[in-house]
Amino acid sequence: MIKISSQLPKGVLNFAMAMGFEKLSYYAIRSILILYLINGELQLSEEDTSSIYGIFAASIMLCSLLGALLGDLILGNKQSAIIGSCLQASSCFLLIIPNQYCLYLGLGLLSLGSGLFNSNLKAQFARLFLANTSLLNWAIMALMIAITLGSFFAPFISTLFEQTNYKLVFICAGIFSIVSLLFQLKTNQETSDLDYTSAIIRREWKHVGIVILVIFLLTGIDNEMTNITTSKLLDSKQMANSSFLSLFMDGGLPILGIIFSVAFFFLCRYYFINLYGLLRIAILFQSLKIISLLIGQYISPNQLVSSLIVSVFSNVHEVIFYPIFFVLIITYFPTKFAATLLSLSVLISTFIQGPFEHFFIFNSLTIKTELFLFLGILILLQLYFSKVGAKYSEPTLEIEEYKNA
Repeated sequence: MIKISSQLPKGVLNFAMAMGFEKLSYYAIRSILILYLINGELQLSEEDTSSIYGIFAASIMLCSLLGALLGDLILGNKQSAIIGSCLQASSCFLLIIPNQYCLYLGLGLLSLGSGLFNSNLKAQFARLFLANTSLLNWAIMALMIAITLGSFFAPFISTLFEQTNYKLVFICAGIFSIVSLLFQLKTNQETSDLDYTSAIIRREWKHVGIVILVIFLLTGIDNEMTNITTSKLLDSKQMANSSFLSLFMDGGLPILGIIFSVAFFFLCRYYFINLYGLLRIAILFQSLKIISLLIGQYISPNQLVSSLIVSVFSNVHEVIFYPIFFVLIITYFPTKFAATLLSLSVLISTFIQGPFEHFFIFNSLTIKTELFLFLGILILLQLYFSKVGAKYSEPTLEIEEYKNA
């Protein structure tokens, strides 16, 4: 790690606030949507509600890729994000009208607006650091803190107003979208036109390919361990009988996520960690999760304790894992397609979890054998990236060499 002496650009705060208020708006609607459809003025059946919500969730994923493509290829990232905020604000006010056509139109606009906003805003944000990627980890954590805070407080707003009037939630969500738009309009983006991607990719293309495979492997392992924790180890009756454990899972873990994000933010404030270093830290906490599960299998008679420890390590892992996609895409791939690549990374990570779970080898293994297998894989990866990280310097130095060549 090397010390960082530079300061973040002024526009970082505006981007973070725009992202935070957008998440506040989006999750406020999402957290109340099912209750509104069933108990609101529309009084839809549970079957219709389930269908509408399923289509809405699927359209969110598809529109994220569509919005990213529009931003990269046609409209531009900044214009796309602004249009996305406008569509989201419009959708919130449409949902106030108790009419099925307004409901469908509102949810459609919300899906498209969210798709246009998210990846395109992140692409704009990342381009601020093309000429100084040593600040990227630090800046990304600022963005993550805003996202975490927005998603954390949104259900409280929904709960506060759902007892009186669902429409107030939609009004608040619309106002939050407008505030997000205002912060976007305040951004004075200064991006770099430097094209150094090809110079780095030629030097490290083998390792970059392995990094991509490892990221998806870690995603699959994380999903499988979550299934083990929730389905095979966690006694739901014991959880239900413990108010402390229920409170910890519902409220404590999100708060821990915010604390870990802030802690990692200050770590990245003073020290630059390259892509391989981030992967090594992520692998370390993934390994600690497995060790905690093994301890629960062999030592602890109460599986809840080990499961809660695993949940804490999962929180840390998610915080550290978040910047990896950013660093990988912005450092090693053409930034012209940054929004599309960011969107694809999320979609692939989501879809890969299903096939991994049903991969034939895991159906015939016991929990202990499966955990030991995962741990062995992670130890080998840790050794590999330790070697690679020592060989290659941080991207900032490589860019400087390329610029001076």
